[in-house]
Amino acid sequence: MKQPLFCIVGFVLTAVCATFFGMQFIKQSEWEKRLTAIENNLNDLASVFTERCLAQEIAQKANPSYLQNSLSQMHLLNLERGSLELLEKRKGLSEEEKRRLRFITEENFLSFRSHKKTGSEVEEKLTHTVQIDENDLPKILKQLEGTPESSIRIKRFHLERKPSSSNYNLYLELWRKES
Repeated sequence: MKQPLFCIVGFVLTAVCATFFGMQFIKQSEWEKRLTAIENNLNDLASVFTERCLAQEIAQKANPSYLQNSLSQMHLLNLERGSLELLEKRKGLSEEEKRRLRFITEENFLSFRSHKKTGSEVEEKLTHTVQIDENDLPKILKQLEGTPESSIRIKRFHLERKPSSSNYNLYLELWRKES
């Protein structure tokens, strides 16, 4: 009788120990999952903090006259301008062609005006719609997006093809961060 009782007690003790250690293992794996989740959240927070610091650093380095210095110097409609200048040298231009060349060289340029501030951001709007061709748009976008110190975001972008022409009318509104 002692043997079966001993076996039963042994079996119960083994079951209790197995249950206890199983519960401890489950708790440990739950804690490991929680710790892993916390570590991942900390990594995400660290990357967000790093990005914010970088954005603030870029904003501090931003050149407030970047738009005027960079984009207003850009020549637009270069193909048409070159053709008209070549025609002018070879045989002269009609009055309409002279007006067009004068428009391209003197009036058709990117000029921005600062409008309102919101915290450290300034809204910049084109003073007038400009005409561009398919070669100008990538240059303009590269100037806006390609320079990390510019801290410029496009707020409004309106591009409309001119009737019976290969040119487009472009209007932009931008946000620029100030330091």
